[in-house]
Amino acid sequence: MDRESLPPTFISHEHTTTGTAKAVRLADGSHTLRLEGLDTSNGPDLLPTDIDWSTVPSVSIWCDRFDVSFGAAALACV
Repeated sequence: MDRESLPPTFISHEHTTTGTAKAVRLADGSHTLRLEGLDTSNGPDLLPTDIDWSTVPSVSIWCDRFDVSFGAAALACV
């Protein structure tokens, strides 16, 4: 299954997590991550700043403190 056919909707892991994840191409050709409608438990530090989102097939909302994934989603490219 290729990246374009995967749904960008979060699936829950250790905590209920909903929303979508998109890698959005900006006018300068770079990409940024857009989380839409994200709802999960309080706790995780979310986004590293040094990622090339155009090369990442999926995202996980990860809690370093407890070493668990709250939820994950394939990235939709837009």
